[in-house]
This record gives sequence, C-alpha cells and structure tokens, in this order.
Amino acid sequence: MNSPRASATVAALVVIAIAIAAVVGAALGPVYGGRMTVGIVEMPARFDPAPAHGAGARFLSALVHERLVVLRNELPEPALAESWASAADGREWAIRLRPDSVFHDGAPITAADAARSLRRYLRSPSAAAAGWAARVDGGRAYRDRATDALPGLVVADALTLVVRVRDPSGSTLSLLAAADAAITSARGAGAGPFVPTTASPIRGTLAAVAFPAHVRGRPFLDAIAVQLAGSSGSGNGVDLAPAIGPGPLAATLLLILDPDHPSLARLEVRRAVDATIDREDLVRNFLPGGATILSPIPPLLLSAMPGAAPARPARSPRPASRSAAAQISMVLAVSSDVPALVSQRVVAYLGAAGLDATAIQVSPDNVWTLRAAARLVAWTPAIPEPLLAREELAWLAPSRGSEAVVLPLAALPIGHRSRMGLHGVAVDRGGHIRLEDAWIMP
Repeated sequence: MNSPRASATVAALVVIAIAIAAVVGAALGPVYGGRMTVGIVEMPARFDPAPAHGAGARFLSALVHERLVVLRNELPEPALAESWASAADGREWAIRLRPDSVFHDGAPITAADAARSLRRYLRSPSAAAAGWAARVDGGRAYRDRATDALPGLVVADALTLVVRVRDPSGSTLSLLAAADAAITSARGAGAGPFVPTTASPIRGTLAAVAFPAHVRGRPFLDAIAVQLAGSSGSGNGVDLAPAIGPGPLAATLLLILDPDHPSLARLEVRRAVDATIDREDLVRNFLPGGATILSPIPPLLLSAMPGAAPARPARSPRPASRSAAAQISMVLAVSSDVPALVSQRVVAYLGAAGLDATAIQVSPDNVWTLRAAARLVAWTPAIPEPLLAREELAWLAPSRGSEAVVLPLAALPIGHRSRMGLHGVAVDRGGHIRLEDAWIMP
C-alpha cells in the first residue's frame, strides 16, 4: 500500500505534468478545429444589423456582421473596404471595396450592396446614424423620410462608392464603424467571421460555423453555439460568457437623471444625489477591476486624448440634504447588464438622498427609451472615439443645459469568463468580444 507521503508526491507530479502539458500546448500556437458554447444574458430580438446596446448585442454583431471599416486606435482601417481617397477639399470620399469579397450566401459584395446598407443605416435609431445623416449631403431629409433622394451617396462603379459630405470631417469614415452600419446582401446575409446556420431569438439560441471567405481570414474555431444563460452568463456547458470583469476599461456606469421629471426637476435634488454616491465604496466592494472616474467617457478612450486626465477618485461624498428631496417616489430603470448588487447599492444611495426609488430591470435597448425618472446603464460607446462618444451621449441623454444630469459612477472593465484551454479571445476598444482568433488547445 502506498504511503500518504507517496500518494501526495504522485498527485503533485500529476498536477505538474498537466501544467507543463498546458504550457507546451499553448506554446505550439493556434490550431484549427473545435466547437464552443457562449452564454449571454440577453438575446437581441433580431440578428440583422442594429444598434448594439449591451454585451449580448455587441457579441453577436461582431460574430456575424462586417462593416466597411473598423477602428483601431481611433483611426479607421479597412474591413470590407480596401481603400479610400478624399477629394473636393475633403467634401467627397471615394471608397473602394475589396474585389472578390462575398457574403455568407455566396453573393459578391458590391458598391450597390454598400449603398443599400448605408441607406438602411441612415434611418437606424442610433446616435451614430444620426451623426452620419447630419454629415452626408441630403442625409437629414432622407433620415426624416421627407424624401428618398440621397445625393450624398453615389455608386460610381461595381466596387466604388462615393460619399459626399456637407463639411470636411475626419469622422465621416469613423461613423461607418458602427454596428448598425454593417453591410448585408439583398437577401440579408452578413459577411462576418461566422455564418449563422440556425437562429431563434425567441428560444434564445444561435448556431454558426466558420466563414472561410472572411476578409481577415478563416477563424480557427469550426463552430460556435450561442445560448441564453443565467444572470452571470454561466450555465451548463458554457465555455465562455461576456462579463464585467478583468479587461479594458471600455464602459462606464452612468446614473442619468431626467431634469424634466417632477422628482428631479430641482437642481438641489440632483446635486444631493451626486453628493451622496460614494464612488470609491462602489468600486471597492462591488466592481472589482473598475475605477472611479470624473468623466462619463470610458478611460480607454480618454487615454488617447492629449492632456486627458486618468481615471482617479471622485470627490468624497458629503451628507445629503433630505429636505431637498423630501422622500419623493421615483422609478429607476436599470439595464439588465448592470450587476444586481450594484443597482441595489445605487437604490440605497438614492434613499440616502431622500428619494424612494423603485428599480425596474429592462433590456439594454429599452433602458434608453422607457419612461423613468432615472436610468442606470453600463454604457459602451458605439464608436470607440472620444469626440464621437461625447456626441452619442448628448444624443442619448440630452441635458438641455441642465446641471447634474449625467452622473459618472465608475469605469467598467469589459471582459469574459472562459474555461481552461481556450486561447485567443480578444476584447476590442468598443467592448466587442472577438472570437476570430480564438482557438481551443487540443
């Protein structure tokens, strides 16, 4: 019979052997093959291009769709577009598509497809689409459905699209990186790294296989299954789940107060709310990996701006004046991707400021439109560029000059939980989890 010491030695050697095998396997580099299951908390109602609010929508957008350009370090880089050139003192852009590119359904990607998709984009209910409409010749009238004429968008030839803008602006191309600006075929097929094979938003499932003709090459994984999971994104057989956790500070937790609502119309009430929230306590005890901030723009984006202040503690809270709020009842709309413990703590802060808040959980899409006195959202800008992010936030939460309307509470790390042996998962500056380079160690 083996002695306890010998058994312990054997067990230790087995653990070491497994660890060495893992290191050696990873060192061999990516391999093709394998399937994985992703668990997301919320499933969009549709899988066609749309504004991507929430981790689930961002994930699916990056999985099945592709745009003309992507942003890297806040500058546009080619995706379905191969190149572009400006003319007419920056008021005209000629965008050349990649030759031989195809959609998931095998149809060639043409300038006519791009024009049709961008017309759809101009009427999308998003800040990015509104911003692009304001720049393109005839864009505002087209977006308002006053006309179907759009002089700012012209198909020059099979692979060249000409965009004419009202004023020269470097953001013209950047706004084409939005999720709802994805290019689709006449039959609705996408061009992203994975091809949906079966999809059921009602059942909360999607199956997809690798797209060999993707513009950045075939993904390493053979197939991906997406399913609805628990509130943490975990579930039986889930290999990966988007999560607020270790990762880039690509999102911010915002408390948005409606100055037109009777309970928050007075400035002293909004100031009392701002003063009562202990940002340091919120980050330290409920948002590990987060950071206290002074700006609503995610630190990942602000870091690229000259002279930008880094994430740092906000001022310490001071006692709120209860007489200012007089225990007024109000509704707090909470985005479903905000952790429950965080929303409960914010409700407690509101109570300390004299506001009796009832929290209602809603989807990341509906949280911006539901009638409520206040909203608690985990906001990731549609375009990962600081000036466009400010423009988006002003569109989503217009303050009309009122003070203490958008209260930044914390910077959020956008990451994921995954099983051992899964490598190459990336989170980009826009908070999208990308599986193009993901692979499973054999």
